[in-house]
Amino acid sequence: MACEQFRVIADYLSIDKSDREWATYPKRAVAVTLPVHMDDGSTKAFQGYRVQHHIALGPTKGGTRFAPSLSMGETAALAMWMSWKCALAQLPYGGAKGGVAIDPTRLSRNELEAVSRRYMQEMIPFVGPHTDIMGPDMGTNEQIMAWFMDTYSVYMGYAVNEIVTGKPVAIGGTEGRREATGRGVVYLIERAMNMLKMNPEKCTAIVQGFGNVGSVAALSLAYKSGVNVVGISDAHAAIYNPKGIDVKAAEQHMLKKGNLRAFAQDDRVDPKEFLTLPCDILVPAAVDRVITGKNAGELKCRILAEAAGRRPDSRKSLGRNFCDPGHSLQRRRRDRLLLRVGAGFAGISVDGIGSDRQTFPHP
Repeated sequence: MACEQFRVIADYLSIDKSDREWATYPKRAVAVTLPVHMDDGSTKAFQGYRVQHHIALGPTKGGTRFAPSLSMGETAALAMWMSWKCALAQLPYGGAKGGVAIDPTRLSRNELEAVSRRYMQEMIPFVGPHTDIMGPDMGTNEQIMAWFMDTYSVYMGYAVNEIVTGKPVAIGGTEGRREATGRGVVYLIERAMNMLKMNPEKCTAIVQGFGNVGSVAALSLAYKSGVNVVGISDAHAAIYNPKGIDVKAAEQHMLKKGNLRAFAQDDRVDPKEFLTLPCDILVPAAVDRVITGKNAGELKCRILAEAAGRRPDSRKSLGRNFCDPGHSLQRRRRDRLLLRVGAGFAGISVDGIGSDRQTFPHP
């Protein structure tokens, strides 16, 4: 998908054919096997990946995701998109991405720590503050970044705060990093509402995913922008109420229970129909590729703000229904807007500030 998107924009920009092939290949792609002792006494082997796409602008940087379906191809595509984000945000980094093909929700804390530390141990020859900087992504959090940093620091013999972003503030993390991506998504939504002359207080929103990005986006839409959030979901439940949802109560429930399974059970809907329910603003903030050729034409939103790590599968279907500011070749409906790569700028921008502060400390 990433290569197809590159081909389309390369044609639009008239990029020379000789400069195209090398721009799609990564600089380095690493696959490792992670043998880990499990709590039951067995040993399991997991696959880990890291792809560094582009190093011309500086060290690479990018998230590390723990997801059962992760593959080398997906990791390479995500690294390429990260290069584009850094370039568009004018940050002096190339794109990278990595992770482990694993479901973190099925691991105990000890097992998760063992996987995290073993992954960083295998990556030590290939990463560093001036080579490749890791950060959080889907399935990882501040704790995992702290384990990464500690493992790397033990190997080096001194504390290396700048090896990862998204770590706890107590060990050098940046204030607001966890909330940055979700808030950035809402900032762009507000700009889009202004462009389309939409009154936020009369708008409704559906947010798919209630993790770091989705929960912050839902809270910001409800209590900062004044939008009525009518739908939220996670991997366990999809909840829709046209009168509105108490997002703060959902957040408190999530903090206590870890999921939305038992929240607002009377408002449950079919997860397969969740994205196509009526709303003005749709924010996919969970897994990628949820917008496909089958459901793109059924979307009822006016603003589609992609907050997950990957773009939709169906560019052509979306092109018939949305005005995409980043794709002038598509037929456009001027009353609907698609927000794509820019929705992730806030997270990498805060990462850039944090990395600069730690790598080149100011007096």
